[in-house]
Amino acid sequence: MKTKTKEDLRKPTKEQKLNIISVLQDVYDIEKQRYNNCETDQSVADVCEIPLWGWVTQLREEFFGPSGNEADLVAAKELSEFVKQANASIAKTEAMQKRFMQRCADEIKEVIKTREKAEAVLKSFNPHGVT
Repeated sequence: MKTKTKEDLRKPTKEQKLNIISVLQDVYDIEKQRYNNCETDQSVADVCEIPLWGWVTQLREEFFGPSGNEADLVAAKELSEFVKQANASIAKTEAMQKRFMQRCADEIKEVIKTREKAEAVLKSFNPHGVT
């Protein structure tokens, strides 16, 4: 009987590979190229009770397809919608800010004009500048 080397211990046995493939067949959607629900390489490794989920990664990539899952897809869609809404809100707020700043500038101009008129009237009553 051959003694196992460290390299042999870092590779899954035939039985472990078959077990991983069997679980992958249950939880991976080959047509959609993703895991179902929230399954991952790690969750498959946990179910198979194997120490290295990298083994699952290797077999999944070789025989099934890329990583990712339905939960990731849903989360990505939700995040995408949030980003769209946030961008719309930012644009709306920036437009409101611009209008507000313009109103403030216009109001300041009006106050300055009114002050200048008041100063002119005051000067006409008091030409020598006595306060």
